[in-house]
Amino acid sequence: MPVYTSQVRTLIGAPRIRRDLIKRHLYLVPNSIVVSRGCPHHCDFCYKDAFFKGGAGFYTQAVDDALAEIERLPGRHLYFLDDHLLGNPRFASALFDGMAGMGRLWQAAGTVQSILRHGLLEKAVAAGLRSLFVGFETLNPAALREHHKYQNLNQDYSTAIRRLHDLGVMVNGSFVFGMDQDDEGVFDRTVEWAVRQGIETATFHILTPYPGTALYDRMKAEGRLVTSDWDLYDTRHVVYQPAQISPEALEAATGVLTATSTAGDRSSRGGRKGVSEGEAAPCRLCRRVEEVRAAVGYGDPRPPRDAHAAGAGGGAVRGLGR
Repeated sequence: MPVYTSQVRTLIGAPRIRRDLIKRHLYLVPNSIVVSRGCPHHCDFCYKDAFFKGGAGFYTQAVDDALAEIERLPGRHLYFLDDHLLGNPRFASALFDGMAGMGRLWQAAGTVQSILRHGLLEKAVAAGLRSLFVGFETLNPAALREHHKYQNLNQDYSTAIRRLHDLGVMVNGSFVFGMDQDDEGVFDRTVEWAVRQGIETATFHILTPYPGTALYDRMKAEGRLVTSDWDLYDTRHVVYQPAQISPEALEAATGVLTATSTAGDRSSRGGRKGVSEGEAAPCRLCRRVEEVRAAVGYGDPRPPRDAHAAGAGGGAVRGLGR
């Protein structure tokens, strides 16, 4: 069968999205938009390098085209679904300049490194940024190195969070469990750190070696893959043999944290006394979340300054003190 493979990847000249075909009332966020493709980084567990294999792995629209697409969207709120909206500083800076004065409010994704880049975050906030998805992934520098997440090394997590909060931006932190450096204490350590930092929402994922990634190739070479049922490759199931945690413990703890983070978000806004209230058998992790919430006064989503100071220690990833 003949196969056509394009070696040119570009958004220049792409036709307008047929938004008239979208039944907006069926979508929670109908004003979703993507103005770039891919990411400039190469984390070994990310699908991006596999998906974009054989061509450019990161490229953007022309700024004028992106602004025109934004202008066509009704309402005030936007959701940028780009893997890394701040990944090209020149493009992002020009985009935010063009959005200034539009009166939009929006959320997006960016890296710790981009948050600390002088001037860019301020421009984003002036253009309407109110919530940012940030891939912290792990608090362990050795794990960051092993998975090629070099953009997080030598970055101060606490300073990045404080910069976002000081500018009025909510933090949606992303964490990955099951790396070879993780033991069963990683869940408590991560939860305690995240709550003390005042992160408003969090997503927790099980390390997943997607086919075509460097992580998949490494796991396969080591004989650690346990299934080829692609329906299970969803960051909620363990599809490989972890180094220090049993698959059952990894799935159970990640599931509890996912449910707890959702309940915790409701409790901070809806008046519930505790995330485990009303549950038949609150687990140790749920109780630990409640203990940390009580210790730092979680009614205020931003932690006291001394909590930031306590986490300002040195190391390859700074700001990770307990």
